[in-house]
Amino acid sequence: MSHPLTYQLDLILGTERPANLREEVKKYLVSHGFESFVEGDISDIEIDYDWGHDENLVTYLGALQTAPNITLYRYDEKELLLLKKGIEETFQGKVSGRLSTIKTQDWQEGWKDSFKPLRINEFFIYPPWESKSPHTEDLSIMINPGMAFGTGSHATTKLCLKSFSHWYAEHKINSPTQPFHVLDVGTGTGVLAIASKLKGASTVVGTDIDPDSILAAQENAKANDAELFVTLGSVKEVDSIKPAPKTFDIVFANILLPVISELFSQLVKKVSPQGALIVSGIIVEQENDVLALAQKHSFFLHERNEEGDWLALVLKPKN
Repeated sequence: MSHPLTYQLDLILGTERPANLREEVKKYLVSHGFESFVEGDISDIEIDYDWGHDENLVTYLGALQTAPNITLYRYDEKELLLLKKGIEETFQGKVSGRLSTIKTQDWQEGWKDSFKPLRINEFFIYPPWESKSPHTEDLSIMINPGMAFGTGSHATTKLCLKSFSHWYAEHKINSPTQPFHVLDVGTGTGVLAIASKLKGASTVVGTDIDPDSILAAQENAKANDAELFVTLGSVKEVDSIKPAPKTFDIVFANILLPVISELFSQLVKKVSPQGALIVSGIIVEQENDVLALAQKHSFFLHERNEEGDWLALVLKPKN
């Protein structure tokens, strides 16, 4: 579907604000389903950034932390109006919202300023306006985000990729000739699904409830020559995909805790006896909630990865 206009919501953080206000606003956004946003006015951050030098990373992140805005783009005006009201009521004068409209093509051009290549273990993720990794040992993944979530830069996506990389290393030791299958629930741009396919997965299935994400995942899969089976929906819709196996060796659930809780009984049924469920989209304070769900369904914690406030938990069935 063509959307000539995009709605832009700028969340303006006052100059005198608590040190953790930005993080609290981001937590609010993610907990309410707004996982894709831009921090600050990147065009005002004049850094010739070389992603290989840590001192530049510190400067870059420091500039983001002091930038005044968090910006969201959506095609649905009502959705952003409700978010604006919720933010202003929750933060009571510390954050204000400003809604405007722009041409869709213009905001998509803005990604070129804020989405830079990054390396996560063996994966090198880059946008179409940048070059793939010059190193042959890297697995280069080109991602065009469009309106979907998942460029690889968010902590939860990075944690999922790291967890998957660790699982794959174990798989190659324990079952070097055995094919593996991957399910990505809430696939977004398809970055986790594409990474799995490039690592050699036999069958990769992705689902998402957002039509824009389905389109983005399909286009990104084609651009990376990765065969994915992507469908609109959630776990139940997986059975409608004929090539999909009954269970998967890896099931990604990089989604929010309320959704994880609702789907957990369905997710665990899709994990093969020797497989793993990689859960992210959760913060440290929510870890015990997920572990309680795992215990209830006879799964145990195999690996835990943390970045900032965010977690990825690798859960395996008790056999």
